[in-house]
Amino acid sequence: MSDCAVLRCTLPVVMGRIEHLIARGHHVTAVVDGWDATGANLDAAPAGQGATYTTGDDGVAATAEQLKARPGIVRICQDAGGTDDTADVFDIETGAGTIDDAPDWIDRARSSFKSGKRPGQREPALYMSSGNVAKNLAALKAAKVAFPVWLWVARWGVTRAFAADEVEHTSGPMPECGFQYHNHPDFDEDVWAPGWLANVSKAPAGKPAPEAPATWEGIMAKLPDLKQGDKGANVRTLQGLLVARHYHIGTTGKLGDGIDGDFGPLTDSAVRDLQDKSGLKVTGTVDSDTWPVLAGV
Repeated sequence: MSDCAVLRCTLPVVMGRIEHLIARGHHVTAVVDGWDATGANLDAAPAGQGATYTTGDDGVAATAEQLKARPGIVRICQDAGGTDDTADVFDIETGAGTIDDAPDWIDRARSSFKSGKRPGQREPALYMSSGNVAKNLAALKAAKVAFPVWLWVARWGVTRAFAADEVEHTSGPMPECGFQYHNHPDFDEDVWAPGWLANVSKAPAGKPAPEAPATWEGIMAKLPDLKQGDKGANVRTLQGLLVARHYHIGTTGKLGDGIDGDFGPLTDSAVRDLQDKSGLKVTGTVDSDTWPVLAGV
């Protein structure tokens, strides 16, 4: 993987830590932040835990190359009839699958998960709007589907905190493995249940297991060294993490908080103070020792 590709895959993951640092200090969050996007918009989406489609027309489905490059991405089957029973999620909404298709897809997807037909597949889940959950649950019960059935619910306009609380405290016949709470032109924002994400099917005996997902230590090690005078998206990530730690780095940037992508004297001073308070060598250079401290890893 090229350095540019590594940065595309790791940089937004670190940005996703900013909100956690502000809201919860150094505690590990009980949900995983992520996004979902069509295949046509994958390159515009942030990194982190993503989701995309394996079926669908007009740029909805990701290509085989895109899926191969993102082995841990959540896979969504969108088409009527649920033709991809190795997907993690079946999309139930207008123009996609229907609740009548769901019982058969769930049975087939559970069989695929159990057999390891696609190593890395997660337990089958259904995606639907929060307003349709009650009637869809009734339809599944009428079809005598075996519960529990995982649910990825969509409800735009609520806060991330609301979505996280829903996933953290989920229960009942359709426990929530994900919550889609905000949309952008190119992607939507989600939170995920880490247990559901981590419980993946294994390769049958004699077949190699898929490559393990990157660890935080590995991600941190691949981030670039930064110093005063550097500019760009990497610097904005650094500045966002400093602001999350209550450092004042100026009044520039879109929000007037100093996050402007320009590693200037105030950013340098904040980095040196962080290094000093953390027992690191005070160099002013954000390196593989400093990134984990910034990200709270």
